[in-house]
Amino acid sequence: MGEEFIISETRFLDTKLTLLGMERDEFLVFLLPLTIFFLMDMFPIGLLVGLPLMFTVKRIKAGKPEGYLMHMLYKFGMPFPGLLPPHVTHFEE
Repeated sequence: MGEEFIISETRFLDTKLTLLGMERDEFLVFLLPLTIFFLMDMFPIGLLVGLPLMFTVKRIKAGKPEGYLMHMLYKFGMPFPGLLPPHVTHFEE
């Protein structure tokens, strides 16, 4: 019975899956520093680092189209499988 408060179950196909009110990328941005600092026995510092990062990602994504963060990461040079390497301006086979 308490599970519906943690993971939102929707009736619409285009609604995003959320966990504790966070989308996947926001949750991972929160969970990564939390896990790293937890393994170093500094859990409170992980919270102090993870929460502001998560809220920063939420603010950046607010009002932007889906996939905005992926496009920005690609623009700044992060490679993604199946795409041309970033900053390639001319491609010949």
